[in-house]
Amino acid sequence: MKTLTSTFLMAVALTFGLAARADETAKPSAPAVKSPAPAATTAKPAAKAEAPAIPQKAAIDWEKMSKDERKKYMKATVLPAAKKMFAAYDAKKYSKVTCATCHGPGAANGSFKMPNPELPKLPKSPEGFKELAEKKPEMMKFMGQTVKPTVAALLGLEPWEPQNPKGFGCIGCHESMK
Repeated sequence: MKTLTSTFLMAVALTFGLAARADETAKPSAPAVKSPAPAATTAKPAAKAEAPAIPQKAAIDWEKMSKDERKKYMKATVLPAAKKMFAAYDAKKYSKVTCATCHGPGAANGSFKMPNPELPKLPKSPEGFKELAEKKPEMMKFMGQTVKPTVAALLGLEPWEPQNPKGFGCIGCHESMK
């Protein structure tokens, strides 16, 4: 069973590049020189905004924080970071990121229950994840390389990796399919 679990975790990590992190040391490219606006027939769609860099692991102990402390921390630290991340991914779709974006009805009733049953359910098998990655490659890349490591760092947790299966990962927010 241990070999099967290890194989599954490795397959997921390899399939989706979840172990990969954005290159935090990359230097930004030089600003482009502005040229006259192209004719309307040659205009290109606007490029996506650059995702914020993955922050350093926060020096907090999420498990020992009170509910009130967690709520204040989420509003002051995690929510602003989430707004930037999701806007960089799709500014139109995520024009209004609120507590309910991740916590769903738990934000309204004050429970802030996670994982959120309203978020898309994730497959349990490597084959299911492979299929999901084929259907939604950009979303899977965004979640694995931006959202997972950023939220883990902000919560003072290590991200899920095959070598750290107890780390913060997809199932911290999403439920698995039954």
